[in-house]
Amino acid sequence: MITGINHITLSVSDLEKSLKFYTEIIGCQAIAQWQRGVYLLAGDLWLCLSLDANTRTNPIDEYTHIAFSIPKDKFPEYSDRLKILGIKQWKQNTSEGDSIYILDPDYHKLELHVGDLHSRIAATKKAPYEGMKFFIESVNNQQSTVNSQQSTINSQQSTVNSQQSTVNHQTNTKIAIQGVNVLTPDGWLNDATVLIEDGQFTNIDQAITPDGYQLINAQNFQMLPGIIDLHGDAFERMICPRPGVNFPLPIAIADNDRNLLASGITTFYCSITDSYEPGLRSRDSARALIDFILGTGKQVLNCNHRIHIRHEEANIAEHQELCDWIVSGQVHLLSINDHLPPPGNHRRLNRYLNSVKQRSSMSIEEIEELITQVTAQRHEGDGQIQELVDLAHTYNIPLASHDDDSPEKVKLSQQRRVAIAEFPATVDLAAQSREYGAAVLMGAPNLVRGGSHLGLMSVAEAVKHNVIDCLCSDYHYPSLFYAPFKLQELGLMSFEQAWSLVSSRPAEAAGISDRKGKIAPGLDADFLLISPHNSLPSAITAIASVYVAGKEVARYQTH
Repeated sequence: MITGINHITLSVSDLEKSLKFYTEIIGCQAIAQWQRGVYLLAGDLWLCLSLDANTRTNPIDEYTHIAFSIPKDKFPEYSDRLKILGIKQWKQNTSEGDSIYILDPDYHKLELHVGDLHSRIAATKKAPYEGMKFFIESVNNQQSTVNSQQSTINSQQSTVNSQQSTVNHQTNTKIAIQGVNVLTPDGWLNDATVLIEDGQFTNIDQAITPDGYQLINAQNFQMLPGIIDLHGDAFERMICPRPGVNFPLPIAIADNDRNLLASGITTFYCSITDSYEPGLRSRDSARALIDFILGTGKQVLNCNHRIHIRHEEANIAEHQELCDWIVSGQVHLLSINDHLPPPGNHRRLNRYLNSVKQRSSMSIEEIEELITQVTAQRHEGDGQIQELVDLAHTYNIPLASHDDDSPEKVKLSQQRRVAIAEFPATVDLAAQSREYGAAVLMGAPNLVRGGSHLGLMSVAEAVKHNVIDCLCSDYHYPSLFYAPFKLQELGLMSFEQAWSLVSSRPAEAAGISDRKGKIAPGLDADFLLISPHNSLPSAITAIASVYVAGKEVARYQTH
């Protein structure tokens, strides 16, 4: 005898994107997650999202759909919110009860409906469908049904727990790193044993290693938290090493992944410029990068990749698509940029012309014509920028400013509630940014090279005035690893303080400190094993191994 629907499984192409849609937009409750799936509860219904390379890429031309119940008083709120967010609809309601018909990120047809079978039968008895006949007088025995459903729910929950236990057993990896000197949030812990299970740290300084752990001897090595890079665009040179010369994205980004790991970077915010320029920094290029990194790239990339969209204010094309990326969880950091040279500023114009010339095959005349066209429409995007800012806050996506070079721009960033101030021009502007609560982010190449390539505030100067919170690779990945050694060598910071600028403090600024940035129980086991007693310029050769989520993804020395 069938007692009800046990569960529904939906194939999805992007697990994190679909999880965010079903929890934050639809309102389901997350119960359990593993590498290739998620269990959710939609009211009393067990819903499974399963990662599937063969997921549909367009809506199927049929009426099959799943309808979720929502309270009548919540329908206007849901309806208005879905329309504001631009969630695509596949049908207009013509039936009894309020309904809105929407598509999920993988084109599954959904309905949010007010009412139940009892109300539908009551309505159709008054106005029957063509040829309709009824097999029972009424939908009754409701209490009996509730009791039966509750029994089913309990059974389902038991099944969820049982299956999750099976999943954990199948993917369980227990590692004990022994004899290592660990940089913890409280300082160095020497000759420690670090326990890792299912990709997370579970214990530090465990005196006796429990049974069932894979033992790794790390005596004479140091363990450092993996580097978190909030702003890096050196991958552009992997795609386009010479003007007009492009390599296929899968090759370029896979090669870039190896460069990241070789520099000790375990979490990378791929800084994709969403510009009005054609080619490397175009919307088409941004779309292709996102599709690869969050799609098939997950099978080949070992560094934890996240998406940082650097949106140019003057790019007003295809605004809704960018909004959709934010709503669907494909953007993890949003910065507002304005690299368009102001009229009459010849220094900025020449610098911009040279910059575009290096990444495209456009002539100077073509670039100047592009600038003229974009300048004429730049203020049409003001309203779009405000909508992007609002969406970022709605979906808890960190917002960053870029190159604030005046008190007016800092004030605007404050009004936008910016979380990260990228590359403020002066000590005073950096201090003002920190005063309203932004974390100041600067480029590690600035420190390693001895100053800003644009003649602005140096990292050394920022450290001396205590107006810096984080470092990023900017355009050169190895500099991010070298920087803490450089700060120690210059006597500006202890190594332990300096390493926090590339690990725990970027995690805090990006809102991921509950998962990354430190070697501590409950956090992702992203870390480096390095040889001790290193100094510039050979410090980067000290990296022995790189681990992401408890898995060794790169090895450069035997241990």
